[in-house]
Amino acid sequence: MSPSTPRKYTAITLATVYIAIAFTNFFYPFYPMAVIPFHVYMTVAVVLLVEPLSSHSPVPERMASLVDAVLVAVCLGLAAYYWFDSYRFQTRMQYVDDVYPRDLLALFAGLAVLLEGVRRQVGWPLLSVVGAFLAYGFFGQHLPSFLSFSGFSLDELAEILAMQTVGIFDVPAQVGLDIIVFFVVFGAVFSMTGGGSVFMDIAFRLVGNLNGGAAKSAIVGSAMFGTVSGSAVANVTTTGVLTIPLMMRSGMKPEQAGATEAVSSTGGQLMPPIMGTSAFIMAQILGLPYAEIAMAGLIPALCFYFALLMNIDLMSRKTGTMRSPQIETEPLLPRIHMLTSPIALTVLLFMGYSAKYSAVIAIVVALLAPMLRRDTRFTIKALAAIIPDAGIQASRIAVACTAVGIIMAVAIQSSLVLRFVSFLSLTGGDYLFLSLAMVILGCLVMGMGMPTVAAYIVGAVLFVPAMTGLGMTPLAAHFFIFYFCVLSMVTPPVALASYAAAGLAKTSAMTTSAVAFAYGLVMFIIPFGFVNDDAILWQGGALGIVIAGLGMLVAALFWAVFLQAWLFKPLNIVERATFGILSFSIIVAPSGQIIWWTTILVSAAVCAWCFFSAPSKETEAAKPTGPQPVTLPGGQTLSAKRSRPARRRRGVN
Repeated sequence: MSPSTPRKYTAITLATVYIAIAFTNFFYPFYPMAVIPFHVYMTVAVVLLVEPLSSHSPVPERMASLVDAVLVAVCLGLAAYYWFDSYRFQTRMQYVDDVYPRDLLALFAGLAVLLEGVRRQVGWPLLSVVGAFLAYGFFGQHLPSFLSFSGFSLDELAEILAMQTVGIFDVPAQVGLDIIVFFVVFGAVFSMTGGGSVFMDIAFRLVGNLNGGAAKSAIVGSAMFGTVSGSAVANVTTTGVLTIPLMMRSGMKPEQAGATEAVSSTGGQLMPPIMGTSAFIMAQILGLPYAEIAMAGLIPALCFYFALLMNIDLMSRKTGTMRSPQIETEPLLPRIHMLTSPIALTVLLFMGYSAKYSAVIAIVVALLAPMLRRDTRFTIKALAAIIPDAGIQASRIAVACTAVGIIMAVAIQSSLVLRFVSFLSLTGGDYLFLSLAMVILGCLVMGMGMPTVAAYIVGAVLFVPAMTGLGMTPLAAHFFIFYFCVLSMVTPPVALASYAAAGLAKTSAMTTSAVAFAYGLVMFIIPFGFVNDDAILWQGGALGIVIAGLGMLVAALFWAVFLQAWLFKPLNIVERATFGILSFSIIVAPSGQIIWWTTILVSAAVCAWCFFSAPSKETEAAKPTGPQPVTLPGGQTLSAKRSRPARRRRGVN
């Protein structure tokens, strides 16, 4: 999209004002019912400007511009309405004080602009889900008894959606204002100052010269960049520009190179300390410090990336291709100070400071660190350019988050959550894994049509109460939902990370999605470890956590062996299936118990069998490579080279 100049400058202005108010609110907090609605409607206005109606509907240009101008004016009017009437909203008694006609007008105007922003930014899938929940709130009394409830009046709907810090202004919107905007600005500043290139050069130095070095560099670089960026598509576009052509030059097919980058970048949402929007919302819902969420995600994320590295390593050894190209990097020592900001962010988070405070300090460090050397300094012009860009990026994320607040409010206030709990209990009974299979299906279906954060929030609202009722801890249940929703980034047919990588690799998006999905299958089995073993999520004693972590690494290795069907030698179908079963068994069995140790011993025996049954290098070298001569009984040697019968010429007897 190429916005016109007035539209472009209006979007830049609103995005800059939005960033300024967010930082002002950090130092001098406003009333929540002033600043949260301001955040919501300013972000919607920015999205409406950067995603014009003419790009999404067959409407004449002038008419589309007029509609956009009206919608943006409505957004600004709503922001002003809540700002100047915030004292009334902040002090009124919910469900007791009157709801005025202007409040109903604000509700419907707000829903109209928000839903249009969702349609343009996310598309019809999320809009359809939000619309279905709104319809349920209005007409629930007309549905069958299992789903029926009394329905909401207009005044009740205004109360739960637009007159308190629930509904449109619920946790997702609050996280967008208090956390996401600061981390987006930090990521933008860090990338602008050259931090991303430092990560990639470190990755090239670490693994660039190993088997499959180009692909391993992409995996390690994406993992490192994921520590400061929780967006899969942003990771692909940042690191993939370098790594995808490099992987293709090393001998990988374009779809393999794109898939490797897509699945590696998707893991950025899983890698602490910045795990993506869903993790911040998880912390808010559970009422836990974000540092505890980050620690819980560390072992699963490391296992995921270890499985990807082993998958590439085994593929390289099996095929004998994927040579390591010459990779030239700039000297690291003169730029090592660029890493001070992510280090500061990590230290502050694990010292117990809030995510918002840690991010703001990290931004300051990221701005000051480049000034230590002349070669890494930046200009004021460069800084001024990234501020509105960060505001636009934060606005795109915030609109999807805000819309999910509507789903949360309707589902909770109508007791739909309790009905889902009853439904899962009725269909799954006391069988946890049968219920989990239904949860997985629901997460994957939602993830195909919605952003990760939207799918996660809906899944958390609908499924987590039932999962905890079946014996899972709340933290394990939330992480289970989170992991399967993250898979949406590489799950066909809607796989945004795979599409972005396919564009860089200039290959089929669907083929790249299918390959990335296969590479990322390890994400399907890791969450099952959360069911019986909290140590995987950094809960419990140090010894138990270490044992669980080592077991997960072994399981990740075996899963890579299962995918590649190779360990010291090509595996037959029985050996391959054995590794798949062992991988799943190690993850599901509670670590440290007899069944777990038994599985580990069996695994060691199977690995020893593969090692000793593999042909030695001398045997491989001595193995004949072409047709061999045949010795006849009389000692005469007959060459194996076939002699062709003489051709008969036509007409010759």
